[in-house]
Amino acid sequence: MDRRELWIKAFTGLYRPSWVEEAWLRDIERDPLGALELARGMVEALESPDTVVLGLDPRPLVAALAEGGRVTVLAEREVLRGAFEAALASHRVLEAFRGLVEVLEVRLHPAPGEDPRRLMGEAEALMDRLRPEVVDVTGSSALMALAASTRARALTYTYATGEVVRIAPLSYRRARGQL
Repeated sequence: MDRRELWIKAFTGLYRPSWVEEAWLRDIERDPLGALELARGMVEALESPDTVVLGLDPRPLVAALAEGGRVTVLAEREVLRGAFEAALASHRVLEAFRGLVEVLEVRLHPAPGEDPRRLMGEAEALMDRLRPEVVDVTGSSALMALAASTRARALTYTYATGEVVRIAPLSYRRARGQL
């Protein structure tokens, strides 16, 4: 399989077998800038995020970087350290693009017994410091998405269609009945 075919399967595909994902991750690690150049032709951005909440799927980060510009990444400790198998793909992609992103460790979920309003307050304070324009919340918790919705100009959601990876704006401030 040539490089473009690999990217079509791994990046834009709806299903990614583990061997395809592993080959795709190795490709990114081997040539991060070339990977972004290839990804650029596979991204349809209706809005370009400047901040990405990185969860277990690295495609939103790759898509945001392919659109150009500097990206701030918000991620939990488990993703930053690759602490468990499901977090390894995002961890590896983040490491490959370390020089192109600003990375901040965040908590996306309250600790057991912690009042979620406290975490919401922390997330809002973080958004106040960052002042993001557009936040991709694909890998976000509900609390972080809510905090971002009160501080950012727009939110996006990134997903594979089978043909492209689409970065789509989310409407969250419309009056009832206009959705």
